Amino acid sequence: MKIKYPKSSVFLPNFDDWIDKNIDLIFNQDVVHIAIEPRSGFVKQKAEIGISEDSIEFDSNWKYKSNNFPTRVKALAKALHNRKVFGAFQVTHHAGNVTLKKIDQLNSGDTKKRRT
Repeated sequence: MKIKYPKSSVFLPNFDDWIDKNIDLIFNQDVVHIAIEPRSGFVKQKAEIGISEDSIEFDSNWKYKSNNFPTRVKALAKALHNRKVFGAFQVTHHAGNVTLKKIDQLNSGDTKKRRT
């Protein structure tokens, strides 16, 4: 599925700084974490995203409507694109904690919400 990058986001400055500080870990395929403003009642969200040179949208294996895609993950995708950090990534967001891991390619696996 193609998902449009956000035009702006309050989360972009935090993600931009975070990517700059963790760029080596990201490219080494380490799991990298950032804590951002939590959203109460938010069920754990998992998705894989593919960032390319396309400046309009990114790829994802998200199985739901694109307007249900997590805003914080869209902002992270935009920040990765802004920093020219291209490739496939596994992203998890839960209660204000975002985890990112570079992967070899997008999978078509199940990304449905699961309570943990």
